Amino acid sequence: MKLRGRILLGLLFTAACSSVFASEDTVTITTYYPAPYGVYRNLRLSPTTAPTTGVAEGVMFYNISDDYVWFYRGNEPTKGWQPLGVGGFWGENSTTHQINNTNSGGNVGINTNNALCKLHVVGATAADAELDTIRMEGQGEPALLMRSAANGANRNIYNPQIQSRRSRGTLASPAAVVVGDELWEVHSLGYTGSSFYPAANIRFHVDAAPTATSVPGSISFYTAPSGGTLVKRVVIKNDGSVGIGTETPAQRLHVEGIVRANAFHYPSDISLKKNIRPIENPLDKVERLEGVRYEWKQDGRSGIGLIAQDVERVFPELVSTDEGSSLKSMEYANLVAVLIEAVKEQQRQIRRLESDISGLKTRRP
Repeated sequence: MKLRGRILLGLLFTAACSSVFASEDTVTITTYYPAPYGVYRNLRLSPTTAPTTGVAEGVMFYNISDDYVWFYRGNEPTKGWQPLGVGGFWGENSTTHQINNTNSGGNVGINTNNALCKLHVVGATAADAELDTIRMEGQGEPALLMRSAANGANRNIYNPQIQSRRSRGTLASPAAVVVGDELWEVHSLGYTGSSFYPAANIRFHVDAAPTATSVPGSISFYTAPSGGTLVKRVVIKNDGSVGIGTETPAQRLHVEGIVRANAFHYPSDISLKKNIRPIENPLDKVERLEGVRYEWKQDGRSGIGLIAQDVERVFPELVSTDEGSSLKSMEYANLVAVLIEAVKEQQRQIRRLESDISGLKTRRP
């Protein structure tokens, strides 16, 4: 009875061991304290060279020659040995680019095996140009937070930046941009219940011919009116001139439309002026001006004012001519000085006449 039990136990142990050592599907490392989970802080692969015998799908080794962890994906032509990453970090599949690696400096590359910064993302190609490269989503307020700290001489150099670099050609062989090329675009879209539609937009363009060391740029601001598509509202040109309602500002600030303000102040301090002299014959000059009624050709609005060419013949200082369009404009507000002196001259004439009339009255018998 005892002999039979020992034989039976021996057969069961042999069968169990054969089952365990013959299986290659799963290797499980576990512990029973603290039950039922175990925590392993380190798993070390001893540096070695590529194995030449016993290689099967799933075999891993730490290659001492290149500091990569490699695993064997099979003997098919498109598989073979595949690196997981430098120093044991996850690496990039050289064919599909779906797993990405880090280099020895800790840089992470997505869709590239040559990460040049802490996070290097190679995004859409010409074939999938509409795909998102980086997307942030959240039920609350998805945010991109950038922080920096610097002191001394570098305090105004090392600041958080958002940088856009645009070229023609390819990434490997860039070519110069040309006038009109869009350099960057910031979109703002809102959901209407059926889809997302643009609400506002900021675009950056090449505004003039680039040189070897500079790219003249412009910024355009767009908003969408109710029931309409994006409309360009404000333009800042490469020379700093700003256009509101116009894409071609002729002055530092050029507004097409009505401007409403509580006040406009002009620099007028005496310390800013020289060669100060009185206005000669102001009344005579005012009489040479002609106030007129007119309608604007652009929108048919009625107006009252002066013709710049007429004013230029009398007061050339009040009229300026745009170099590009040759259109003339004038400083209406500065006519106040002329009108003040004209009124004063007229009052002197009135007083002389009153004095003459009074003298005639006293001499009457």
